[in-house]
Amino acid sequence: KPQTPNPKPQTPNPKPQTYLDLEINFIDALFYNLKMSKTLISFVVFTAILCLSFDAVSAVDVAPAPTCSLASTNANQYALNWLKRKGVTILDAPDVTVSKDICGGLWTEKGTCCQVASIKDFITKSNDKIAAKWGKYISRIARIKSKLSKAFSKIIKGVKIDSIKSRVSLMKADRKMDNSFSKVYSAVPETTEQLESLKATMENFDAKVAEFKTKGSVCFDAMKALRANMMCAVCSANAAQYTATQSETDAKFKIDTESCSALVAKCFPVWKFNFDLSTMTQFFTAIRAKGRSEKSVCSRYKSEKEVSTTDLETAKDDFANCKFEKEGDTKLTCTPAKTKTVTVEAVTARLCSKMVSITQENGYVEGDESIDADIDDKDVDEADKTADETIKDDDRSGRVTSRLLQGQTGSEVNIGLEVTDTSAYKNLLSATTGLIPSGTVDTSSTGDAPQGGSGKIFSVISIFLAILAAF
Repeated sequence: KPQTPNPKPQTPNPKPQTYLDLEINFIDALFYNLKMSKTLISFVVFTAILCLSFDAVSAVDVAPAPTCSLASTNANQYALNWLKRKGVTILDAPDVTVSKDICGGLWTEKGTCCQVASIKDFITKSNDKIAAKWGKYISRIARIKSKLSKAFSKIIKGVKIDSIKSRVSLMKADRKMDNSFSKVYSAVPETTEQLESLKATMENFDAKVAEFKTKGSVCFDAMKALRANMMCAVCSANAAQYTATQSETDAKFKIDTESCSALVAKCFPVWKFNFDLSTMTQFFTAIRAKGRSEKSVCSRYKSEKEVSTTDLETAKDDFANCKFEKEGDTKLTCTPAKTKTVTVEAVTARLCSKMVSITQENGYVEGDESIDADIDDKDVDEADKTADETIKDDDRSGRVTSRLLQGQTGSEVNIGLEVTDTSAYKNLLSATTGLIPSGTVDTSSTGDAPQGGSGKIFSVISIFLAILAAF
């Protein structure tokens, strides 16, 4: 009997989905997607944190370890090699056995690369040298006050910007004069504000000298502290932290804004007086360019620190446009020319970074001992008569000897400053670092006696020698 085949299974009718079913499915899908998104977000966040962690570890890894190496691998190599050439004993390894009273404990924590007695001796000798230069410069102010200042005032009072530009243009047209007088262009006034500032200094010369009497010593002592205390950073085995840049001729170290501002507060009036007097002397040189006979006198008016023409031009503006409004002010007030914008903070930082050297005296702002060495009394009388005339004789103008403030050349390293609050060395005017020498300069009798004894230099060494001489 034939078998009846099994019937084909019937597909059950699907249960129709209700609105509630659809909503439940949608919610399930939404939660699934959210779960996946959360996982993805967690992964991204984890990856970011991991990368940041690696960056932090890398930053720690590349931070230079304290070192006294004189090799190129040390960011402080040029400064240390220069100190070694100057006779400072540079240690093979950081010395951390130094008293905490030295450099505020920095050398105890990180170590010093300079043998303490050796660097102290270097600081004292350097200070005595600068003090001697200040003293000689101060002694020359007496002559300028008694014999030259009135003529200078008369000369500058009658001068106009156009006549200055005319003289400068003529000198630039002569190749020989252009090479010799290049610094004049940067030193003499170029704007009405600069000329008026110079006039104010020369027309009130006696008052400016009186101000120098009281503030000169204050400025010298502030710069003395700065120069000595900076060696805490330079000699530190951790000096790489404070190093901005270094080369065979320059080494810049980072200092904080507060230290810079404190220095400017103590020195700005003195720097401005010295800068204006230097400017007047060089302007006088340009006045003398008419009809002078050739002389074989070498330039004797020098600055240890070389200052670029660009920095000189900026300094002219800063000194002309800024001042302390009243006695006792510690922050400058600056009123720049209409065509320029400037902030007090920018001016302060510029003065520290461009005008201050730890290892070299800047004759523009600290004064030059030979400031009037090339000026005869008769020169003043001659220049007085032709103060505001335009030079017309090209031939005669070419026979003038350059006697301008020139930078000295040599193998010296200019240790300078960069103002920043990032990894900067601080408290540079501290009186308790244990490195500040006793030698100072007395400016209280500045300008009182021709060729007199103003600018007396005192130090433990000089006093001790005086006592020995008495026996």
